[in-house]
Amino acid sequence: PQTEAAHLFAELQKQHSQQTLLEAVRLYQSRVKTVVELVQELAQLFKAPAQYTADDVAKWTTPGITKQVLETLLTLFEPLETFDHDTIAATVKSLCEQKGLKLVVCAQPLRIALTGKASSPGVFELLSLLGKKESLARINDFARFLGQ
Repeated sequence: PQTEAAHLFAELQKQHSQQTLLEAVRLYQSRVKTVVELVQELAQLFKAPAQYTADDVAKWTTPGITKQVLETLLTLFEPLETFDHDTIAATVKSLCEQKGLKLVVCAQPLRIALTGKASSPGVFELLSLLGKKESLARINDFARFLGQ
């Protein structure tokens, strides 16, 4: 496992800046017990989900509503020139206030869209870390999945 993790991390270093990897490590270090687990989590994070955890989708999405919320978030995120934690958080919280939604109604589906599962570090941090282009692509993919 350690050799495989070393190879995985070497690939991550080729694909991502040191600053991005350090930020990802900071987000995940308290969630894992070993370096091997950390590298595996990072490798999963930087790869768009190939599937979504069925139990999480069932628990955290509502037919008709979640897809609409994600599509609204896509239209709100698209014009943002600054895509950082504070701007993203303000945008999501503003939508929740306007629509009378609890934050979890937006946050959990976003987590699933980004990682394939409902457990992850803070969703605003993940969105910022992955960047606007990758985040929007993953949100769009999950919205399409929900529309099937």
